[in-house]
Order: sequence, then C-alpha cells, then structure tokens
Amino acid sequence: MKPDPYSLRIIAHHIGARGFGVSLNLPEAFRSEVVNVLYEADSDAVARMSCETDSPQAKLLAEKYVLPYAVGRKKSKAVLNITANSYASSLFQPNPDFSRYYCEIPIDAAIYDVTYREMLEVVRKVELEVHSIDELFAAGKIPVAAAPDFLSIDTQGYELEILHGAEEAIKKGVLGIVCEVEMIPMYQEQPLLGDILNFASANGFLFAGFTAMFEVSPFRGPIGARGKGLPGFGDALFFKDIGALVQENTVSAERYGKLLKLAFIAISYGYIEYGLAALAAAEEVRGNVDATILREFGKQKIVRFLGEVEAAVQKLDPLFPPIHAVPDDARSPGDNRTSWYNKHHVAALDHFHKLTATAASANPVGAPALTGQVGLSAATQAPSLAKSMRSRLGGIARRYLPPRIVGILRRATAPTPETAAFTAPSTVSPTAPIVDHGTTGTLSSAPHPWSSIAMYSAVEKVLEDWGFGGPAYLVRTKRMAVERYVRSLDSSKYKDGALAHIPLSD
Repeated sequence: MKPDPYSLRIIAHHIGARGFGVSLNLPEAFRSEVVNVLYEADSDAVARMSCETDSPQAKLLAEKYVLPYAVGRKKSKAVLNITANSYASSLFQPNPDFSRYYCEIPIDAAIYDVTYREMLEVVRKVELEVHSIDELFAAGKIPVAAAPDFLSIDTQGYELEILHGAEEAIKKGVLGIVCEVEMIPMYQEQPLLGDILNFASANGFLFAGFTAMFEVSPFRGPIGARGKGLPGFGDALFFKDIGALVQENTVSAERYGKLLKLAFIAISYGYIEYGLAALAAAEEVRGNVDATILREFGKQKIVRFLGEVEAAVQKLDPLFPPIHAVPDDARSPGDNRTSWYNKHHVAALDHFHKLTATAASANPVGAPALTGQVGLSAATQAPSLAKSMRSRLGGIARRYLPPRIVGILRRATAPTPETAAFTAPSTVSPTAPIVDHGTTGTLSSAPHPWSSIAMYSAVEKVLEDWGFGGPAYLVRTKRMAVERYVRSLDSSKYKDGALAHIPLSD
C-alpha cells in the first residue's frame, strides 16, 4: 500500500503481536482509520493467527497484516526461547533470579497470583533469522510503504534492540510508542527502563507514563499481610515532543497531518491537554497547507472528532485553579511579594469544608459525590428504573447501538451530581455564614455555588459520544475534584488566582 498524502489513517506497527495483541485499541468508530502491521517471530503463533481471523481480538482490527519476522537491531541469527507461558517467550534467556518473584494480577472481579518459576520455564528453543525494521522497509518486505505513526513493542526484554533497528522509521514518522519495560531483569542481560528512557529522549520523545504497571514481590505473604510490591514491569508510553515535530524540515502538509495524528493519539490515551497543545501547533501550520489537502483532511473522522473536541473546549467556562506560586517562607530576603496561597488558602479551605459539611448534612446519602469520589456510579444514587436502564446499557445497548447513541442514553439516565448528591441546592448561600452540622444559623436562599456543576462537561460528552469512555471518565474525575473547590472561592479574591505573585500591600 502506497502512502496517500490526503489520508490521515494511522499506520500502527505492533511487534510481538501473538494472538493479535496490540496497544492502540480504538473505539469502533475509528477502527477503519488504522492500518495494523503485526510482527510475530514464533511460526506456530503465526499459523494459529492465520486460522483465528474471526477471533474477538482479531475482529477489533480492521485492516491488518501479519508478518512472520523476528526483528531486532540488525540482520543476524538468534534463538527464540519458547517458555511455558508462550507470551513470555524471548530472544533473551530467562533470568533464574526472577523465578523467586510473584505478581498479583486482577482479572475482572478475581485476583490471582502469578509465579514465575513455572511461567519462565523454557520448553523449546527455535533458531531464527533476525531482521531490522529499517532493513525490511529498504527491502520492500513491508506491505505498507508509509512509515509507521505508532509503534508498540512487547518482546520480553528485546525492545531496545528493536528500537535501534527502527531508528530511520522512527525519525520519519513515529509519533507514539508503547514499549514493554522491566525495572527488575526478567531476562539475562536485558536492558531496563532507564535504557529505554535514554533512547526515547535522544530521539525526541517524552515519557508520558505507564499504560500498565505490575508490582512483584520476592515473598508471597498471606492475604492480610500484603502491602506495596516492587515495580517489576509494565508498558511505557511515549509521545513525540511537539516542539521537535514543529521544527521538522518537512513540507507543511506533512507536519500538519502529523500534528493532527499526534493530537488524536494523545487524546485516545487520555492526555487531553497534550492533544490540545498538538492541535494548537497544527493551527499555526494550517495556513501554509494547500486548500485541496485541507478539504480532504476535513472529510475524515479523526479531523471531525478533533474539531468537536476543540469546539467543546470553547464551551467551557474559563475556570482555572489559583496559581500556587512561591510560598512566603521560600522567598529570598527583600522579596516584597506574597502569593495567593499564603494570602487566601486558609480562609478558602475553611469555607470549602463548611460548604461540604452543609451540603452533606442536607443529603447524607449523596455525601460521597460531594467529596470528589466520582468513581462511584451516579446511577447508584438514582431511582431503580434509572439503575436498571444503565445496567442494560452496559450490555445489550453497547452491542447494538453506535457509541454516540449509547453516550446520550447513558447521560439521559444519569442524575446530575447536585440532583443525586444534594437535593436542595438553592438553600445555601455562597456568601452567607456556613455553619457545621449540628450548629444553628440562618441560611440564605441564594443558589449553592455547586448547583451549576454539570455531571458531564461538553468535552466529556464528545469523548463518550465517540466511544472514549476511559478518557471521559478521567476528565470527569479530575474536574469534579477541582471544580467544587474553585466554585467555592470568593469571587472578589479568586481574580487574584491568575497572578503568580501578589504585592504584600494588596
């Protein structure tokens, strides 16, 4: 498949894709927008995949190609160590010291212990030829000629070798990387997290966090005697540095398309602000892009989705937390400034706690929602009919209705936070004295400052309508936690929140 200059389809390469496992799992609306190139070194696994094209995981991938290659730094010979748990197979030998660890993993509502003495037992060795991704591109052995936009690697310690062998492809197009990393060596002589971080930084990528992280322990304690484990392994996420992308010596249309794709990938993983920053950078490039290309881009789902996100952001109140700035006790002698924190924090926090106590006393059942614990479903506080409808949405509706319709129905059956959590929002004044539960006082009839807080913001609605329930939940959780505090602030003092420093005389 040749590159299409008018297409924003994402080319995603997945190395170690046994069982059609990929890292970029998108909602149904966008599955046709992704071309998946899957590499698997184990010939037996490739044979099974060719017979399992109708499996649930395979059906999540629209256009896909399975390549029977082992990839690494350069063309060479190697031995694949097939382990008892075939998903733990590696071109490195398992580290015997790791067999003393175990890992606790949740699967749905169950919890299991994984012990590595059995998992990492080598049951078979296979000699094979290793190729680099750059070599395969140069030889025309990859069916998609365009450079990858996204790269995910799950090869049990061999990730750095693969990254070095794909440096040209990474420079040409890669915008996001998900890479398995270990903090404790699971395999002999394998690189660890620090080595991957150094490679990513040297190639213009920012570490975004972990899409998964698993703790291990060398001692398997009984239930009731377990605490934190040691960080053992996980999947690290990296995004191309927007600044490095803007400065690329490429034609404007290519940079514009890359920035749009980067914005989409970032938002799909829940990094909304990074996505918005990429969109802002794209807007600066847009003026130099040919009108024909802009029209073609505008027809595609990714651009329509990003446009809806941008429009939704414009609908939000320009609400920000106060800037903390430099505290007084950290300032140098002679610095005659203070900060919002030092000047207003104590009074603002006291007022917030009184509002919380008063609202909770008005409806104790709803108290959890007033403390920012939006992880609890709002439907648990709604009438039984609403609970029943939302339960059914979790099953039948999700199978047969488009995500946008499911989102609308879900919101229609969910109470607003102040309906579910606070039944009398018009009985508390933000300026009147707020008294603790059990004391006496007169309450004003002015609206409670939290009465205007919506269950779903405009951005959350767009995310849910397109099928991004996880990012929508993340945005809602963070918003609920901060919005109650900010909306409790005295408006005559909150204006100072935009200032990093405040004169002492103010």
